[in-house]
Parts: sequence; C-alpha cells; structure tokens
Amino acid sequence: MFYKIQGLIYRKNKVTSGNIFNELIKFINTLPNWSEKPKLWFIATPKGSVKGIENGQTSQDALSYVDEMIKSNNSISVILADENEDDSLLTLWFKNTPAISEDRYTFSLTIKSLSKLNDFNVFLDIFNKLTSLDEWKFKYIFLDTEQYRRKELSVFEDRLAVGWILFLPQLISSEHARSAFKVIQRKEINGTIIISSEIFDGKNPLHISHANNVEIELAADGFLPLLKGL
Repeated sequence: MFYKIQGLIYRKNKVTSGNIFNELIKFINTLPNWSEKPKLWFIATPKGSVKGIENGQTSQDALSYVDEMIKSNNSISVILADENEDDSLLTLWFKNTPAISEDRYTFSLTIKSLSKLNDFNVFLDIFNKLTSLDEWKFKYIFLDTEQYRRKELSVFEDRLAVGWILFLPQLISSEHARSAFKVIQRKEINGTIIISSEIFDGKNPLHISHANNVEIELAADGFLPLLKGL
C-alpha cells in the first residue's frame, strides 16, 4: 500500500537552516517506530546526496546546503530519504512558496509500503502530534493511499480532497460529515480531524465512495476549502 501525508503550513520562526531542520526533526519524531523509518536521512542536493539527519542530529553539510539557499534568496526545497534515494521507502519533501508568502511551506511524506502500524489509529496519532507543533500554523493535513488524489478520484478538482484523513483548522461537527467514520474536534487548537472510513484503499470503490460522500457533505455546508484560497 502506498501512503502519502501532505499539508500546507505557515512557519512562525525566523528562516534559518537550524530552525528548519529542528522543525523537520520534530516532524520525523511524530512518526511511529516503523521498521521502514530511516535512522539516517540523506538530503538530496544537485551534487548528490549528503548526510542530513541522523538520530535527531543535523549534519553540517545539510545546514550549509540550506544556508546557501537562504543566502541566494532561492526557493527552499529539502528532500530527505534513506540511502536508496529514489527507491527510498519513506521520502520527506519540504519546500516554500515565496511567490505567495515567505512563510508558506508545503510538505509531503510518501511511504511506499508499511509492514505494520498502518491502521487509522496510528495515523490519527501522527495527525494529533503534528497539529500540536507550536512552530507551524496548519492550513490542512491530508492523508490518502494508492494515489487517490493524484488519480483524480476525489469529487472536486478545485477543492481539497478528504481521502482517508483530513485535518482542517476549524471546528466542524459530525452533522456536516455524516458519512465519515469519525469526526474528532480538537477544540484546544480550533481544528477538526475527519476520517472517512476505518480502512482506506484508494483503489477500492467502496472506500472511494466513502471519501467522496464526505467531500460532498463538507462542500455543501461550506467546510471544504477551495485550493485557490489556501
């Protein structure tokens, strides 16, 4: 099963290589102890891979690489993977969108397969930990499998998809997502986590139908944002 967690955030701290990697380390620490999770993350550069993060510590080469991007006023783009590079089981990509805002960043974690610790409770825990990070203001977090969104299986081309799990930074009651498996309000952060079904295979017509129904219900009540405004 192929999994992908992606999101849109606004950073709160000053742009330094140290701050960026500290935030990425906190992101990595929200992930469970999957056997597929690297202990050593390499960073992809135009000159090849260099050691990035090992056991929660950032290498000087990685810091220098991002320092150069910051000094050159280039877009910041950090890709972390294991030693297998393109064949890495987990790949984390973090990049900014300076044309919109210097503080606006997107992230994606692609997971090519998991041998265990892959039920909704595991991913719910990741969402709960991520949304508790003080350094980031989240606009959304989204999880799908088997490239549900990329294969355009969601209902709306111009709105967020629900997929398996969606976090939105507003309080939404279950009456606005009646088809969802779970709707969990996080009142302490003014947000809601919506789980479309207990299990989710992005190629399964029944699971696709569950996600589509939730998307329709949220959109009908004005809770599924347009992509353009994010």
